[in-house]
Amino acid sequence: MNKHFLILVLCFISLLQGCAMWQAPEKDLTAEIKKQKKQEDTYISFEPETVYDLLVAELGGQRQRYDLALGNYLKQAHQTRDVGVAKRAYQVATFVNAKQAALDAAMLWVALAPDDINALRASAFELMQNNHWEQAIKRMDQLLVYDQGVDLEDMAHYAKGLSEVNKNNVSAAFSRAIIAYPQNYSLSLAKITLLMQLKQYQKALVICNKLIKKQAELVKALALKGRLLSKMGRTVEAETVLEGGITQYPEQTFLRLLYARVLIGNNKLDQAYSQFRVLLQQSPDNAEVILSLGLISMDLGKEQKAENYLHRLLATGKSPNTAHFYLGKLYETQQRWADAKRYYSAVIPGEEFLMAQATMTKMLENTGQWLEAREQLKSARKHYPEQAANLFLLEGDALSKRREYDQALTLYNDALGHFPEDLSLLYNRATTLGQLDRLALMENDLRKILALQPNDLLALNALGYILADQNIHLEEASRLLNQAYEINKSDPMILDSLGWLEYRMGNLNKALEILQEAYMKLPSEEIIAHLSEVLWMLGKKDEARALWLQGMKGTPPHKILRETINRLDKAFIAEYDRPVVKTELPSEN
Repeated sequence: MNKHFLILVLCFISLLQGCAMWQAPEKDLTAEIKKQKKQEDTYISFEPETVYDLLVAELGGQRQRYDLALGNYLKQAHQTRDVGVAKRAYQVATFVNAKQAALDAAMLWVALAPDDINALRASAFELMQNNHWEQAIKRMDQLLVYDQGVDLEDMAHYAKGLSEVNKNNVSAAFSRAIIAYPQNYSLSLAKITLLMQLKQYQKALVICNKLIKKQAELVKALALKGRLLSKMGRTVEAETVLEGGITQYPEQTFLRLLYARVLIGNNKLDQAYSQFRVLLQQSPDNAEVILSLGLISMDLGKEQKAENYLHRLLATGKSPNTAHFYLGKLYETQQRWADAKRYYSAVIPGEEFLMAQATMTKMLENTGQWLEAREQLKSARKHYPEQAANLFLLEGDALSKRREYDQALTLYNDALGHFPEDLSLLYNRATTLGQLDRLALMENDLRKILALQPNDLLALNALGYILADQNIHLEEASRLLNQAYEINKSDPMILDSLGWLEYRMGNLNKALEILQEAYMKLPSEEIIAHLSEVLWMLGKKDEARALWLQGMKGTPPHKILRETINRLDKAFIAEYDRPVVKTELPSEN
């Protein structure tokens, strides 16, 4: 090996020894290699290409290039078949939540170290998470042979994505293990968690009570009992159990956090606030706790405290979008419009981005700044082009709610010039064209959607309905609507369309049956319009008028409902529209 490369290797070893590893969940790679090989010198036995790849991987991790780090570690784990590198690859894969890579690394790790408890455990967890539950249970059985007390509680969390049938199979396997290893309480905790996922709360509670009776100081069992009682609607009991828990174990933050959440559910905000204050003392930089205190303060009307907590959250740098959004909400409630806009605008793409844009748009509209709202959305599209389609949708929806359909159509035309195959934009333009009675163009957009996505539920229902409503191509309308019905048999709008189709085909009794079912699910003005017309045609005019009185309470009444009433009973509309004349009592003088 040449001198230059030896220096590179020694620098790499020094780097691994001297740096705080980038949030690694376990020991660093150097410690593992030292443990296995005893001497640093043996590390130099790696080929130059390997050492270079590992150096790049570690630097990539420190610079948050996790894709580079994972790729290099996984590649070298397979090439070197070194246990330490395989383990490191697994650690990185789980850190970045790369499920397939984690499974690959775990299986390699356990193949290289078949007697390593940690490798067996990692492979069991990853097999479970990737739906290989039978193999995962075999690994679990192996683990229990090696170590009867091994902690397997997380197995249940890894089973979360399994089907109900497979969860029941895993649950049965845990029942067998509990009988074989009664002193391993993690098996019972896992069983309880599985039963909770299956919504078998009473069975879970029975096991939980047995576990607490056997092992009273098992804090996790107390927490699970509190969660179970809360899910079962027995919130007062949940509160009592968790209150007793934090009295007995005041330092257990996860128990206190659960208690505080139950108090919020029971609308005991003052008490919840007190518990979060204790949590903040225990964990001064916990972003979730700081946010909770800020939101509870807002609900309690403690606006200055809320502002302080939200700025404190912002200072942590952990949840800037959340902090900006709720500061915007707070300032909006205080009618500090400029401040609210500034903080809403500071929310960048992420979970709260569209919510912030929508809230800001509504605020500006409500304060007479509608043109400013539109300019803001235009600016956001320019700054965040990856969100442009969603922002077009947001603005178009706002225009439609203002009944500015011509401008909405212009906007959607512009948007589709940029995103010609965006299904949501196509559908929204189609509904806008419907509002403008440009049905042929509406039909074109709906057919384009179905060409791109043949099972699009909204497009199937909309196209089927407009064909039925125009009393044309009823066979096609029937095919489209029945296709939609097979996808979702409980959707009231699909039932409404099917009922209206039956009416157009002259099947009044069948139409009545379907429309009554739709009305029971959703008594909307449009469904009322269709159901009342069928009732009218069946001679049940008083029932139709009773429905009209209910439907006309909307402000303004639905366009279709008003047109239906006007067509069937002009006298009803005239009477309904007649201004109420207030009569004054004669003066006593």
